[in-house]
This record gives sequence, C-alpha cells and structure tokens, in this order.
Amino acid sequence: MLEMHPWRDAVMTIGAGQLHAFVDHLLRLDPEERLLRFCHPADDACLQEYVANLDLAQHKIVGCFEGGQMRGAAELRPAGTAPSGLVEAVFSLERDWRGKGIERALVLRALSTARAMGARQLFLNHLGGSDALRRIVAQFDAEVVFGEDDCRAWLALAPSCAAPHPDRPAPDDERLARPLPATRRPSVERRHPKGGAGKRSPSC
Repeated sequence: MLEMHPWRDAVMTIGAGQLHAFVDHLLRLDPEERLLRFCHPADDACLQEYVANLDLAQHKIVGCFEGGQMRGAAELRPAGTAPSGLVEAVFSLERDWRGKGIERALVLRALSTARAMGARQLFLNHLGGSDALRRIVAQFDAEVVFGEDDCRAWLALAPSCAAPHPDRPAPDDERLARPLPATRRPSVERRHPKGGAGKRSPSC
C-alpha cells in the first residue's frame, strides 16, 4: 500500500497553483518520453498550451515530487459518458528517475484518485513503452490489450464501502483494485483493440 511506500509523502494531487511544476516536468521530458506520453512529437510550445488548457475540475494531476520538482505524473480524466464509471490515466516519468519505485507509487495513488472520482474501472493508456508499468498492472486482475505499437489495460476497482470496516483497505491500498489471487499466475489477454492501437490521448 502507498502508506508503506518510500514515496508516500512525495505523491500528491496538485491544484492550479502548482501547474507550473507540471509544466516544468513535461518540459524536462526528452523527445522519446514525450512521444511515449502523447503518441506524437510535442515541442515546448505544444506542452505549454496543453497545460494551459487543462480543466482541473475534470482533469486530476497526481505528481511525485523530489527536491521541490515534479519528477513523475499521473493524469486522470473521465473517459466516455458520465455513467460509464471509467477514468483514464496516463503517466510520465523523467528518464533519470526510472526504476526508483515512482511508477508504482503513481499507480497506487491513481487507483484511489479514480475511485474518489466515482470510477468503477481505471483505464491505463500508453503502457507500450514502460516495462515497469506493465509489470505493476500484471499484479492486478486487469484486462490487458496489446496492439501493434501500444498496450492498454483496464483495472476493475473494488466497490466502495458505505461505512468503515476493519478489513477495509486504506485509501491508497493497492487492494482498491482487484489483485490476482495468490494461486493464479499473471496472465494477459493479447488481442488488437478495435480502432487500432496507439490512440492519441488528449494533447496539444
């Protein structure tokens, strides 16, 4: 659970007053990392315009901070029509901060954030370029779709509890999504999604 994670105090949902940290994070991404995040080349002006047009009433930004700078981010927004209960998450991480557990911390916080947004499923997009994110997703009972140039996953979120219960997971517990039973080996469904892979996320 995130409560026991070394990055627990560094991960937070930001407001409008901290968007400059998100812009700076995106600007530090190299061309390959920008391509992985947006599925198309993005120059500095494009990234600045993208952040300027974000609607934080719908779009949640979870950042991982170190030394006052955001090093990784999860972006969440409702996907589809309101009753669908689906929230989409995309991730970005600066190259020098890979392999330090930030990816897992962001996924755990994305689970609880999506649940707070009323989601029944979390849709993780653009996983094709991140072995770490795919390994994390494989720990849950997720439907994973491999396309020609990308990978996407759907995680069913555990139902909300009406009242506190001793066995209820903590707010950032990974059990907010349904984990694989211990006796079941991780497996994924390999098929081409309708409409092709590599679909662009909301971008500049």
